[in-house]
Amino acid sequence: MLKKMLSLLLAMVLLLGVLAGCGGNTDDTTAPKNDTTAPTETTEATEPPYTTPDMSGVKITQYLAAASDYDPEGCYVNTVVENKLGLDLEIIELDEFESNMKTMLAEQKPPELAYITNYTHTNWVGYALDGAFINFMDYMDKMPNVKAYLEDPAHAADVEKFTYSETELYALPIGKTGDTTARAFLYRKDIFEKNNIEIPTNQEEFVATLRKLKEIYPDSMPFVMRSLNGGNIQGAQALGHLFGASHVNRGLYGTFFVLDADGEYSMVQTGQAYKEIAEFIVEMTKEGLMHASSMTIDTAGWQEALASDTSFITYDKIDRIPQLTKQGKALNEEYQIAAFAPFNFGTYAKESDVVSTSFAAETSSFGYMVGETDNIDNVITYLDWLYSEEGQFMTNWGVEGESYEVEADGSLSYIDSFLEEKGGKVACGFGVAGVTSHTFFDNFLDTCDEEMAKGLAMAQEFIGKTPRQYALVYNEEEQYTWDLYAETLYTTAQGEWSKYALGQKDFAEWDSFLQLLKDSYYYDEVKAIHDSALARLLGE
Repeated sequence: MLKKMLSLLLAMVLLLGVLAGCGGNTDDTTAPKNDTTAPTETTEATEPPYTTPDMSGVKITQYLAAASDYDPEGCYVNTVVENKLGLDLEIIELDEFESNMKTMLAEQKPPELAYITNYTHTNWVGYALDGAFINFMDYMDKMPNVKAYLEDPAHAADVEKFTYSETELYALPIGKTGDTTARAFLYRKDIFEKNNIEIPTNQEEFVATLRKLKEIYPDSMPFVMRSLNGGNIQGAQALGHLFGASHVNRGLYGTFFVLDADGEYSMVQTGQAYKEIAEFIVEMTKEGLMHASSMTIDTAGWQEALASDTSFITYDKIDRIPQLTKQGKALNEEYQIAAFAPFNFGTYAKESDVVSTSFAAETSSFGYMVGETDNIDNVITYLDWLYSEEGQFMTNWGVEGESYEVEADGSLSYIDSFLEEKGGKVACGFGVAGVTSHTFFDNFLDTCDEEMAKGLAMAQEFIGKTPRQYALVYNEEEQYTWDLYAETLYTTAQGEWSKYALGQKDFAEWDSFLQLLKDSYYYDEVKAIHDSALARLLGE
């Protein structure tokens, strides 16, 4: 019955077409423009019949988490929005966003407008169910642009993160055209070209390539990862996609358990795919093909390994390319990092739907929430404009002749002198989370260097989608179980898995590891509260 309900609800919410994309990227690159052609949706300047609301004399206060690379006061995009609508938009940054919001809600002073960066990580749905935030489904007749946006089939990919039920939507998602946080294999392009080394296309070729590099550079450890045993096992989580193991961050959707395609919850650290990851790490490290400190090496150490002739391949975010290349060129002018396509490892990955270069489909949970205040009608009007074609365009590109120009072929390009004067794309607020409803891919590529742009364009083909994960709301008894057992269960599972990956435990003991979690760390009890909370959500 549970599987049937899962399929039924997913089919219903897919019809709503809600996209839950990530917010603005915090990396601000103003390197020379690339010459890579990528699929775009705004390559030509057009003048559609926009309907712009007159909001003269209206003031709206919005709250968001403080960001070091974006200052809303005097931000160019905010000024454009205010001038266009006649609106007084006050954006307040909070250093302790969650605690400040919870205090406001406890004092029954909900925000007019809040930009939530962790919708599925914190129990915002629970606050909404208690009446603190509005259900946007009740206002769709006043939000034609939002309704059209949500019903667009192109925006249906991540519907599950924001639709609590078929009639409940408490946050409006921040969409995007392409994934700017994509991951792929990053490699020393200069070393590969110097030694006529071919790009690997499968696991067998990958290992052979590492052995070839080790032969040429005997003192090297060709493959390096960072923080494989870091918080949430994030490094291993990256590899997990390649080995066929879905993963959610600890706390995401109120859980670190993953709901698979069959409607069953489990911890990925206990799965056979994660056993294969640990076995692979042990084998590569023993042979000297993988950096010996990959389990614990931090970002600085990882960068140093790639900047020298110590390591030549990693698997990480493509937007790291400019930073890594810049650091390497300080030692070697020929140094260049580039990206090549991911591929499957192990025996559990499915070519059709597992390989992924990004966490965005799983972990992004950025969106707008509106409090139950007297200013709701004005906030609704403003948000609806943000989701209009005009709102999306202006918050990504600004004003023609001022911030961008139209090229001879009809494509758009930022004016370099404008970006330099304002401090870069992010400082201007272009496509930044909390300022727009949708981030355009091509205006991000417009400020990327060539190798980064090529890598991002390539990566779009490999973005995988994982089974739906639900934002669970526990009842009092379930919450008690979670509070009592979950922390210890999680840390034990992570610690035990790490011992296998470090070669400290025999893989023959793997089954006993799983039994240990069940016998001594209340695995079944914690799993059971997920099943009951999900069943309640689905109406069983």
